Amino acid sequence: LNNLGNALFVQERYEEAKEYVLEALDLSRATVGTQHSVTLLIVSNAAALQSNTGNLDAALKLSTEAIEIRESLLGPYHQNTLVSMHNHANYIRESGLIDEARALGESVVERAAEDLRALRNSEHLEELHRLRAATQQTPTP
Repeated sequence: LNNLGNALFVQERYEEAKEYVLEALDLSRATVGTQHSVTLLIVSNAAALQSNTGNLDAALKLSTEAIEIRESLLGPYHQNTLVSMHNHANYIRESGLIDEARALGESVVERAAEDLRALRNSEHLEELHRLRAATQQTPTP
């Protein structure tokens, strides 16, 4: 159902797509639960469809749900959490709250940059560099 909804979304048949995606969301919540990755994907799709059909309140509610669950499961710096936050900022902007949207967008960028700095400075990354260098060395005859 979600895939069918996505196909209709691509064709800009938003109202039809919304019916399928919302049905898929109900089924996913009932079968695998609200914290399952598939359910979260469908929540994000449903938020986009709600936005595209002019229902920004529903889009904001769904995207808030996605952010909260992803933050609790994946952490505040995970790429899926950041994408959900970015989408939420877009819905906020669409609703006319430009300053709030900008602030959230800046927060997303700051979190991503912080995550990259942490990765760059991590011992794990240093070990990967050492292993890479060791595998690239050619034995001398």
